[in-house]
Parts: sequence; structure tokens; C-alpha cells
Amino acid sequence: VARGEASLHEAEQRIIGASHAQLGTYLLGLWGFDNAIMEAAAFHHNPSAQAPMEWSPLTAVHVANIIAHRIAGDQNSTATWPFDENYLKSCGVAEKTGNWEEACLKSISEGAIA
Repeated sequence: VARGEASLHEAEQRIIGASHAQLGTYLLGLWGFDNAIMEAAAFHHNPSAQAPMEWSPLTAVHVANIIAHRIAGDQNSTATWPFDENYLKSCGVAEKTGNWEEACLKSISEGAIA
């Protein structure tokens, strides 16, 4: 989505009537995945909206999503795709995100992640 245009979520809602999080959650349900995996898809942009606020697949997907946007160089990624700091603090991992981002960058540069 170009600068000044609608957010990705807004564009998805306008164009197809659902977000990628909603579509992913629906498909995971059809395929028989358990609730923890479905919640990871549904709430990965706003994990604080889902209780309990503890380490789970949702935490991994939320962090991976933000790191991927930052590594990809999305414009304004820290503003458009911020970490949910309250959620990460409640999980006890807020201070670890920088290390995880560095590890991902290192793995990519070494060819471990393609």
C-alpha cells in the first residue's frame, strides 16, 4: 500500500471484505487447527485483545510479523506495525525483541533463512 493510502487492513476490508487475519483464521478452523493456532492468526496485529496475555503461538506470530515488516523495510514499519508492548511485557519478553530481530537478520545474512 503506497504512502498516504489506506492501511493494508483497510484495503483488504474494502477490496475483499475481510482481512488476511480473518481469512487465515477461517481457513485454520476449516483445516481443524486448535484454538491457540487460530488465535495466533486472528490476533497477531493486536494480541492484547486476546486473553490471557501469556506466552503462546500468538506471541511468536506477533513478533515474527513485526520483525518481518521491519526487515523488509516497510515504510514507517515501526509506526504502522508496532510491537504490542503491553502484551509483550505481560509475557515477560518485551526486552528480547531486539535480540530476536538481530538473530533473524544474522540468519538471513548467513543464508539460514531463505
